[in-house]
Amino acid sequence: MWKFKKVAVVLMFFNIIATGSFENNNVSANETLETSYTDEDVAYYAELNNLSFEEAKTFLDSAWEEYSEYLDHWSEEIENQNKQFKDEVDELIDSSVDKDVKEAVIDLLPVLEDTNFVYNSETGEISYLEGVSTLAVNPVLGKKGNILVTLDSSSSSGYFGGHAAIVSDYSSNWTVEAFAKGFSPQSPKESGVMWQINNWRTRYKTVAGYNVKGATSTDYSKAGKYAESQIGKPYNFDFTDKKTTSSFYCSQLVWRAWKKQGYEIDGVSNGVVWPKDLTKSKNVVPFHKKGI
Repeated sequence: MWKFKKVAVVLMFFNIIATGSFENNNVSANETLETSYTDEDVAYYAELNNLSFEEAKTFLDSAWEEYSEYLDHWSEEIENQNKQFKDEVDELIDSSVDKDVKEAVIDLLPVLEDTNFVYNSETGEISYLEGVSTLAVNPVLGKKGNILVTLDSSSSSGYFGGHAAIVSDYSSNWTVEAFAKGFSPQSPKESGVMWQINNWRTRYKTVAGYNVKGATSTDYSKAGKYAESQIGKPYNFDFTDKKTTSSFYCSQLVWRAWKKQGYEIDGVSNGVVWPKDLTKSKNVVPFHKKGI
């Protein structure tokens, strides 16, 4: 069970931002998660978004229930995405007399043409070959435009419900992310869309990285540049308004960057795009997972 020193809801994911810390952020499968928001918190969210108390509570309860249930199924979702990708690769090979496995993979993921990668033809898993690093563990994860998601229930930021980022076009050493004030582990005094050092491989306990099917290197570059062009915009506290471009929350920013390139990566497609929704898209293919 999680304990907050105090919940000051301005709602990050599950619209709850906690100024305190959790007793335990390792949630085992089948463990029941209890909501930690109070009636006062619900009332505050209702006021922020012009909702009745019951509407706000229903929204928060539903979002929390979906999140807690999905924690046990994330690994299964990744396996299914890999299997689907394997089937598509096999189908391409079967339909061509001279296409080998690597060529089929690159046909589906053109961005890999200039990338060192390994493809497991039995499971459909893709992984990047690591470059040389002077560090024992290279903290950088992904390349330009890659989608990064954690579903950690808490982090050094103190929020729960997950977080998402996009690797910048400028350099894979940087990501573009949206945080509310006090919740970036690197820039706690800042709020909104900002640069962050890409240490995603080590920053969170649960992490997955995704490619976008059919997207070219140019698409990845443009997605990263779009996110960069939003730096300085405020944080979007109205999570049901994912279509606005005047402010952004984390997964909304990642979704919009790819939507702008003509790719739908929201796997649920309702008024909200949570980090977990990005992981459910049929248009993404995992290339990395940790702690899942």
